[in-house]
Amino acid sequence: MKKIVLLLLAGVLPALIAGCAGSRAYQRGETYSHRGEWDLAVKEYREASKQAPQDIEYRSAKMRAEETAANQHYQKARSFVKERKLDQAIVELQQALYLNPSNAAIQSALKSVLDIKQGEEHYRASLTFMELSRMNDAITELNLAVELDPENAKYHDALDKLQKKKAETDPDDALTLASDKPITLNFKNTNIKEVFELLSKLSGINIMFDEEVRAQPITVFVKDVSFQYALNLLLSTNKLFMKKISADTIIIIPKNKSKHDQYQDLMVKTYYINYAKSKDIVNLLRSMLDVKKVYVNEVLNSITIRDTPEKIKLVEKVIAANDLKEGEVILDVEILEISRSNTMKYGWNFTPGGLSASANVQSNTTAGTAGGTTSSGSGISLADLRNFSKNNVFLNLPGVVVDLIKQDSDAQVLANPRVRVLNNKPAKFHIGDKIPIQTSVIQGTGIGTTTSNFEYKDVGIKLNIEPTIHLNNTVTLKLGLEISSLGDPISFGNGQVQYKFGTRNTDTVINLRDGETVIIGGLIKDEERRGNIRIPLLGDIPILGKLFSHSDDGTIKTDILMSITPNIVRSMEIPDKEMQNFWSGTEADFDTKPLFVTTANKSTRAAEKAVDKTAVLDALAKRETAGAAEAPLTQKPAPPLELPAGASVLEMKPADVNVAVGQDMRFELSLGNVRDLYGAIVTLSYDPKITEFKTASEGTMLKQDGQQTSFLFSNNVKAGTVDIYMTRIGDVGGVSGAGSLGTLVFQSKAGGAGEISLRSVKLT
Repeated sequence: MKKIVLLLLAGVLPALIAGCAGSRAYQRGETYSHRGEWDLAVKEYREASKQAPQDIEYRSAKMRAEETAANQHYQKARSFVKERKLDQAIVELQQALYLNPSNAAIQSALKSVLDIKQGEEHYRASLTFMELSRMNDAITELNLAVELDPENAKYHDALDKLQKKKAETDPDDALTLASDKPITLNFKNTNIKEVFELLSKLSGINIMFDEEVRAQPITVFVKDVSFQYALNLLLSTNKLFMKKISADTIIIIPKNKSKHDQYQDLMVKTYYINYAKSKDIVNLLRSMLDVKKVYVNEVLNSITIRDTPEKIKLVEKVIAANDLKEGEVILDVEILEISRSNTMKYGWNFTPGGLSASANVQSNTTAGTAGGTTSSGSGISLADLRNFSKNNVFLNLPGVVVDLIKQDSDAQVLANPRVRVLNNKPAKFHIGDKIPIQTSVIQGTGIGTTTSNFEYKDVGIKLNIEPTIHLNNTVTLKLGLEISSLGDPISFGNGQVQYKFGTRNTDTVINLRDGETVIIGGLIKDEERRGNIRIPLLGDIPILGKLFSHSDDGTIKTDILMSITPNIVRSMEIPDKEMQNFWSGTEADFDTKPLFVTTANKSTRAAEKAVDKTAVLDALAKRETAGAAEAPLTQKPAPPLELPAGASVLEMKPADVNVAVGQDMRFELSLGNVRDLYGAIVTLSYDPKITEFKTASEGTMLKQDGQQTSFLFSNNVKAGTVDIYMTRIGDVGGVSGAGSLGTLVFQSKAGGAGEISLRSVKLT
């Protein structure tokens, strides 16, 4: 009976204690909620629910407090957005999302504010580029700012003004034609000036001739071509070039060096290089565009060029395509040295000195006349030997210690450096000491004058890493690891001592994915020591000799393990398509347009339509809604399909996009009504002839509570499929609610209707 009572007490007592603790936390939460301190109330309610997870009242109070506290932070964020205090707004929204992670409105609001903040960064970058007279780069940054924050009128005004300024400063090469109807030329052995005269009548362009243009006969037949096509054809086939005098007047000139020098206008322009080195850019320009008159200012990292306007335009494009931000990567390195030693000592350990003897003999003294005493010196006189006896002899016997020791030891030395490094730039680590080594001793001309020279040698862990970031978010690492240690001293006499150094090193090149960890080991060093001290003759006796000897044996085994993880901070920046591929003229004449452009029908493709974006928070902050519930910060999507209760809904937004060829398309994978989601595998299909897959980025759904996740994707171009693998890492449980699984970026390759669809979805 007593045992039953004790068992009941053992089971009930912890529950009573937990219940009391939960009740106290609940009461504190009630106090905070009455005061309006909802953050503290949430903390106490969560503690109460933790102590009593089955209590419905505690759980209801916790959910009510979380929703109210999140709404408070949401309201503060709206106020901060009105005042353009974006950093404070982001902090408030992050706190609100922590309190209520399944709230889709808060998630959208946070994304919108982050977009607004990023838009401001692009706007500031555009101002910097405008100060450097890099109009194309400034326009690119403003376009990104407008895309991220389309409600900001300041960005639109700045973009319009900049485009107008660029149009005014750029020379207008177009001619004002009286008629743009197609032209047909059919001449045989006709004076070239007569052909130009007919061309002038058909187009309304006044054509003049340099005095050295000869009236040579030509044969030409072209049908239904543009004026520019016909003009370029006549100029290129007859070694002529033209110079624009006004919008409706040109002059025809023979193509030779003297005439080029006479008529060709030259420009001087200075370019301030932002990321690349000015020397490298100049070498590129000299190689590709044959730029001769150029000066490099290494202090300002700028280049000044004097050349033709056509070549200056090409220089701008080449610089824009190559002056890009370098990629950056954070390297997490962990170096572990594991040492294992095994020492065993046993036997008789004799003290140094061995057996010794000494004698003590008193010497006589003789009284002097002055009343003092004199000694016979340090030696022994013959008279002293008469008094020598066994009492004057002393023997020193050696001490004996019995050793019986067995020792095992494990040691770990851990180094965990973390460094951020640019692409293709070396990172060096040295964890250890610098040991002075005497290299030479110089005897001076004076007496006793010597001079010693020393150099310092690094001892410890030295690691050299050079990363190379690739376009597919993989990193190639060139590694060099050296482990050195200070060894035993070596004496060279005359008090000179040097040291031995132990070294273990390895060099390798590996390729890793972003966030992938590799472990390198096997740098093993074995040391074995055997020592034996014994008494001559007695120590050589079999078996019994162990009683008259001392053994000192030991082994030391060390191994080096290194793990390294690259985390890409910024991938390689790729310029726009128009900067990657552009016309550069002929070998003789540089130009940004091809020599012959055929007339083409107007494109029937629809104009680019901006993808529906999340509405920005400052715009929605102007809306006043009745009641405690807040309206979501996103435009309402089309109603989902009617599904059974409890079914999860995966949508790809937007459902329909019209873009021009070469433009990017962004789609968001949105998942709703899910419980305990730990991971997902999503497969999409697309038409590779019309659409090109660019990249994918992880959403906020799986990492809404701050846990670590893994996000991988693979693209099969031939099959036209994209596989996306995402999962939470560790025993952390799943997440519930709604949110974004990821964002996909495609690019239009050709005209026509293409389809991007979900092929299969597996939720775990």
